Amino acid sequence: MNKSLIAASLLLLSMTAFASEHGAGVDADVQGAFSALDANEDSVISLDEAQADDELMTRFDEIDADGDGAITLEEFTIYLAR
Repeated sequence: MNKSLIAASLLLLSMTAFASEHGAGVDADVQGAFSALDANEDSVISLDEAQADDELMTRFDEIDADGDGAITLEEFTIYLAR
């Protein structure tokens, strides 16, 4: 596992834990944008679904922090927060 993938995974875990501890929810606009891209409503944005947005398609591998070939709401939220 490369160092950047480990770092991204740790960041994702720490942000998720922080949000859970502090009752932070996902912004409605972020949730809406994610849902609009998640065409099959399986709670992830696949590479095929990402083709609907040029920027998302260009940065897919960067946003997909765990490299599983799908963007979760958490990964999407972290990307938009940058």
